Amino acid sequence: MAQYTGPGLQHRLTDTTLTVSAPDGTSEEREVPVEEVGRLLEEVFGIVLDQEERAVVEERLREFTGM
Repeated sequence: MAQYTGPGLQHRLTDTTLTVSAPDGTSEEREVPVEEVGRLLEEVFGIVLDQEERAVVEERLREFTGM
């Protein structure tokens, strides 16, 4: 799980589900392909992973989610 609250939006990543919530209570939820999680962690949450770390994250997500 990762969470980031920025100006006007809150982003939550739980397994492969990304939820973006606004202060007015509205939210959007979407499934993120396992291959995109590393990029998302960097771009949205500021978590930079090297190629080996991304591979480990993807492998564990596949095991955990059965994808």
